[in-house]
Amino acid sequence: MDLAKLIKEKSEVFENTENYLGIQCVLNHIDVAEKHLLNGQGGNDYLFNDVIYRANQAFEGALKEAYVVLTGESVGRKTPNDIEKYLENNSLLKERVLDLFSNYRKEWRNKSTHDYKLYFSEQEAFLAIVHIYAFFNILLDQMISKYAKDKEEKEAQAYVEELRGSSDLTLYEQAITILKAYSKELPKIQRGKESRFLGAEVVGSLQGFFSAVAPDINLQVEPVLKISNGRTLRPDLILEKNNEKVVIELKAPRINPGRVRHTGRTQLLMYMRATNINQGILFIASLAESAEINVYQSQHETNGIKQDITEVFSNEA
Repeated sequence: MDLAKLIKEKSEVFENTENYLGIQCVLNHIDVAEKHLLNGQGGNDYLFNDVIYRANQAFEGALKEAYVVLTGESVGRKTPNDIEKYLENNSLLKERVLDLFSNYRKEWRNKSTHDYKLYFSEQEAFLAIVHIYAFFNILLDQMISKYAKDKEEKEAQAYVEELRGSSDLTLYEQAITILKAYSKELPKIQRGKESRFLGAEVVGSLQGFFSAVAPDINLQVEPVLKISNGRTLRPDLILEKNNEKVVIELKAPRINPGRVRHTGRTQLLMYMRATNINQGILFIASLAESAEINVYQSQHETNGIKQDITEVFSNEA
């Protein structure tokens, strides 16, 4: 897996924003850190410390860009320490991001900042690069999701009148109606790319669409579900309105659409059983503007309990 390439592709979401340059600077610091690692492996082992210092620059830069996107505010005169504390204390970082954040700060950032006599080995330098890549990759997902949500909330205002009547339907019916309408919006995020799908961007955009056209629906985005055997499940969305709940599982269109639908149904049923929610929607996003949207409904039974699944997908799937 080429993490540098993956992150560069994700950064294109911010291409026409003020954050783009900052994100590119973060990537540049990581790139230089990699070059220091290679030169250190070639005999200049003192450069392993420089790997850490560059990784630290990337760490601080990533947090500054995240602060701007997640809060909508300028960094101003806030120090890196101010930003770290704010993001941590205000629960702005999701669990997976927070774990990587805490680990990097403890193992590399704090040690290198407070002990000028410290000497880092090749293995530690290598791990620092791996961790900063992992941290920034997952943090970037959260930034993309927030950016896409804010952007779609504004653009979806055009659909408010069209979908006003859907509020009189059951939550299950309303969600299906909204997803069909959203399918017309989804191709906009391609930005000229023929085949492009970022899950974080689509989830954020979809959240913004729901927020604009159906503010009476409460959305839980990637809620953490602890199940009996110690495993953790994270469905994409759980919708709630009055006493009704619906699970939504999002899938990308793939080369083998039949398999995507099969695995998607299996995964959705697992989430429905774990949450005791008996209505679920499998939404297979399409990025093609000319795609025809299909709706297929089926019923399943588990331990005598009937569970309804609706698949919303394009003719590509």
